[in-house]
Amino acid sequence: MDIKVSLNEMDLGLKNKLETLNKFKYILNINEKNIFKMWPASSSEKQKIHQSKAVFIYPKVLYSSRLTGNLLEKANPMEYNFPSSSNFGTDFSNIGKGYVSVKYAGGKNYQKKKKETVDLINYTCEHLYDTLKNNFSFGLDERRKIDKLLEKYQNVIDNTKSYDVFKHSYPDIHLLVDLKRHSFLIESNYSTIRNKLFELISCCEMNKAVINFDTARKRIQVKDARIKKGFSLSDMDFFNCHIEADLENCLFEQCIIRNSNMKDSDLHSNNDIKYSKIFDCKYGGYLNEIKSSSIYSNMDIIINADLHNCIVFDGNFSQESKIDSKTELIKKSRNN
Repeated sequence: MDIKVSLNEMDLGLKNKLETLNKFKYILNINEKNIFKMWPASSSEKQKIHQSKAVFIYPKVLYSSRLTGNLLEKANPMEYNFPSSSNFGTDFSNIGKGYVSVKYAGGKNYQKKKKETVDLINYTCEHLYDTLKNNFSFGLDERRKIDKLLEKYQNVIDNTKSYDVFKHSYPDIHLLVDLKRHSFLIESNYSTIRNKLFELISCCEMNKAVINFDTARKRIQVKDARIKKGFSLSDMDFFNCHIEADLENCLFEQCIIRNSNMKDSDLHSNNDIKYSKIFDCKYGGYLNEIKSSSIYSNMDIIINADLHNCIVFDGNFSQESKIDSKTELIKKSRNN
């Protein structure tokens, strides 16, 4: 359930409008621990809600200079990545229209939880107000949180800055270039690889994997990794991985995928997908199994998968596909 929250800034005596909300400051101070007590996120639910952590907001330029608290406090969208996801508890995509969407409410019998819904709305309004009241200034406790976040950022930046440091810092992450382990090849391509390594380690908690850089396709290929937290990843290939993430223009082979969004990607073969949303993806192989998920497709795409308890918005199916009685096909409305 999406709850749209807006404020009457004039009546509240706020100088800053919601459209100017410091998203970093809002996320830095949100008390999701209490929210999850009201609305516990269970992996057994159809869609798991991921935490809106400040760690997802990180500088675009990582290796040219040392990070400082002042730079992070400004969180200029020209200098920082602000990932968005329908899996995040707070959705800022319509902030320009004067409201934020809150997505923590849901699960079985959510419509009966009237008190929890009111408490969530009240907390969101109070937190928006508190943030806007001091939108561009940070107190002592906030600066301590920023320092802790900076320490984590800087630690990963320092440990991924050069290949020589990286291989000693992360002995369980093995790098290859064109499937070769030659140090001179890795070192000559390392500056192209390291930004992706930062994303995977810092924001997705990856600590063990085989990473290959395909120089012909300019693609990072990830094998035997566990990707967590719903962070946005793009232009990568995954083999035999366990994944919870937002992913775009990726390829998957023999992966276990949970609570994820996949867009414009290739579900090649032998993938086990559950509690996810699939947008305009291709199905290049066989033995893909999709359970309790939503598939947004079109009639030009052949869905080659076994479906269990899914909702499909358009799409054709291969003769090999098996579709159970709980799967529902919904035709999109079209303007002719």
